[in-house]
Amino acid sequence: MEWKNRLSQKVKPQFDGKFLTNDELESIQIKDSSGVFQIHYKTNFAQWSEDILVLTDSILVLKNRQNLEYHYKRFKPITIQ
Repeated sequence: MEWKNRLSQKVKPQFDGKFLTNDELESIQIKDSSGVFQIHYKTNFAQWSEDILVLTDSILVLKNRQNLEYHYKRFKPITIQ
């Protein structure tokens, strides 16, 4: 199974709940390779892929070809009272 290419930008969360972006676009595509879902990235400078190990509504864990794992949590803005 394969999903269409999508263009995306990286975002950087700020303390006020807003996000900063840069001007660089990445093409991403998600593919099912024998039961392992992979994200394939492509920029003007490189292309690579990562395996999706965990995906929930609040957690994403990716693993690259060097066996490095990246753990992401859904961003929640800080509220100061």
